[in-house]
Amino acid sequence: MGQTLDIRAITQQDYSAGLELAKSAVKELYGIEKFNAIEFNFKVKNLFVFPGNVTRGIFVDNKMVGFVICSHNEPLWNDDKKLSIEFFYIDENNRTEENMNKIYAYVENYAYSNGYSSIRFYDSLPYVADHIKSFSETKKISTMYEKEVI
Repeated sequence: MGQTLDIRAITQQDYSAGLELAKSAVKELYGIEKFNAIEFNFKVKNLFVFPGNVTRGIFVDNKMVGFVICSHNEPLWNDDKKLSIEFFYIDENNRTEENMNKIYAYVENYAYSNGYSSIRFYDSLPYVADHIKSFSETKKISTMYEKEVI
C-alpha cells in the first residue's frame, strides 16, 4: 500500500513539527548547526502566521514531512497578483519526482484558483527551483544580487 501525500494549511498543532523541519532545513541547506533557538523559533512561527503568507504543510500518512511558504506580491502599477514561493523544504525520504509534481500542482492550482497571474521563485530555492525551471513556460525575469554591508 502506497503512502498518501496531503497538503494543507499549517495549524497551531503543526508548529512543533514545522519548527523541527525548519531546523533540519537550515542545517541541511545552509550548513548552520548552531543558532539562537528562541529567535529562530519566533521567526519560524511568524512565517507560519504572517498575514498574507500562504503556509502549507506537506504530510505523508498524517506526518508532517515538509512545508511550502508563499507570499502575495502585487506591483504598484497594476493589480497583476503574483505568488512567490519564499521557503520550501521536504525531508529527504519524501523528495521524489512524484511528490514534487504533486506539490507544484497544488501551488499552481492555488495560484490559479485565487487569481494569481504567475508563480515566482528564486533560482537558489532548493529542490523546487530546478523542478519549476524544467517547464517550458518558465522564464527568467531578473537576477538578484546581494552586497554585504560592512
